[in-house]
Amino acid sequence: MGTGFNKFIGDYDTLRPFLRLVSYGCYDKEALAQRLGQSTRSAEDNWARVCFCLPGEMLLSARQSRREIHGLRSDPYQLAGNFLARTYQIKALTGRAIASLIFLLQTLATAKEPMRQTALVRAYDLLPISEQQAEAAPKVSPATVFRQLGELESLGILRRTMRGNALCYAMAEQPLAELTADERRTLYYAIGFYRFVAVLSVPGYFLAATLRCLYPEDAEPFLPVQIKHSPITRILDDEVLHTIITAIEEQCAVTFSYRNRETIAVPQEIITDFHTGRQYMCAAIQRRGSAAFTKTCRFRIDCMERVAPAKPICAAACPAPPPHTLTLTLFYESERHRARLTQRIRARFPTAVFTEGEGCFYAAVEIADDLSLLPWIRTFHPWICIADDASPCLARRMRDDAEEALKNYGIQPALS
Repeated sequence: MGTGFNKFIGDYDTLRPFLRLVSYGCYDKEALAQRLGQSTRSAEDNWARVCFCLPGEMLLSARQSRREIHGLRSDPYQLAGNFLARTYQIKALTGRAIASLIFLLQTLATAKEPMRQTALVRAYDLLPISEQQAEAAPKVSPATVFRQLGELESLGILRRTMRGNALCYAMAEQPLAELTADERRTLYYAIGFYRFVAVLSVPGYFLAATLRCLYPEDAEPFLPVQIKHSPITRILDDEVLHTIITAIEEQCAVTFSYRNRETIAVPQEIITDFHTGRQYMCAAIQRRGSAAFTKTCRFRIDCMERVAPAKPICAAACPAPPPHTLTLTLFYESERHRARLTQRIRARFPTAVFTEGEGCFYAAVEIADDLSLLPWIRTFHPWICIADDASPCLARRMRDDAEEALKNYGIQPALS
């Protein structure tokens, strides 16, 4: 191999496809060069970079006749279908709780002196947010803030002081500096678990590296679980995933090369297929002859190359549907039941208009997308009805839900 290669490569997309093919463990340098459209010398240089960056115990080489096959040592059964882990993660930590904790940490990190807990509660009202961000903004009670501050203090992330009769909080100088051996071992387990279930795994590797620097005498323990279908090469997609997540948050388009074709799309969500271990980007693309992004497609993230953010999508390119009036028909058993239904509707639609009917009442609400109400409407079953002339698509979806529920109980419905 050549000895004059550059060990510090600057192009992320150069080594990413090379490492993915090497991880399969069935290609020699000639086959790698052919698959990647490179010269044999380039394949040798890329393998030299891999040998320089990765520890020797992670590398594999085997000879078949005159061919030398390169590979990476990994356990394909290291990770299992983490459905329960994902479910627990969703149920245990909501988006509002995450936003609230991040806000507390960012506020205290920028404070020049310890802050009173009452001042932290008042700081929530000063958040510079837009109307679109208001729904996801942390809206918590003072008791919740006090409880979260106590939890962060018990974890060693914050330190508490007294100024007169007031409780004050500040960031700890180094939360990881005073961990016991058992706490460090538990944290290593948590880091390993995070790397397996999180969309981005790089932060877990950074935290593990910080622990190794603080405690060089410790050996990272082996994670005592088996979880499959999460290959080691997932880390190769972290930069692409970060670009996609940023585009979703900022409602921007991304440009990328997909199977040798340049594409522009507006990312909507990231989908993980745990059975195949693959991740997909669900995105809107332009129809032929149209400037609007109205066609939905899925793209395999491991096949996306040269991913970069594009210009934000303006309102003309992605028009929002105007709001219209949707009439809901609701039935009730008593006046108390009716008042409870009215209160629930008022909580979501303060401007709703109610009219009386025979044994029911009607609620007229302003909504742009009828189907977006479907999860909320399901919570009103069986006291709600959508007429076909009010919203044919929503009424059909509700009938389909009812038919599916009845079939699950062995009942053959005739609702249509």
